[in-house]
Amino acid sequence: MIAKPSLEQLMEKADIRFNVVIAVSKRARQVQEGYQTYYEGEEKNPITIATKEIDQGSIVFKTIDEYGEKE
Repeated sequence: MIAKPSLEQLMEKADIRFNVVIAVSKRARQVQEGYQTYYEGEEKNPITIATKEIDQGSIVFKTIDEYGEKE
């Protein structure tokens, strides 16, 4: 089964694939630790919840450029 949203869909939120993967990983860890979620579905998998939150725009992540400035 292919997870929705796909990585290609999430790439619209960032310029580099690595940034998407890190954002999903950090958010999934937060969900697993019990942080509040903004996903209203019945899904229990933290990774799926994180990807859906990012895709919906409920979670916004910022990247840091090579000089330490937030983009």
